[in-house]
Amino acid sequence: MIRFLAEVKGMNREELDRAIEDTKLEIYRLKYQLGETVAIKKEREIHKRLRELQILHYWQLEILKRLDKE
Repeated sequence: MIRFLAEVKGMNREELDRAIEDTKLEIYRLKYQLGETVAIKKEREIHKRLRELQILHYWQLEILKRLDKE
């Protein structure tokens, strides 16, 4: 997760917009998978990854706000 945040901090506006869109798509894909899975272990893995992506998405949006202020 820390590696992702470090990558986000070094991005320009266009790269950040692309990363935000990719993160949103990954979140939607995992939410769909969550609805389809019946295995408890897989469900836990998906929940864990969703939390990581949601944190990443939050930080991406915060960095975008900072870029907009500049």
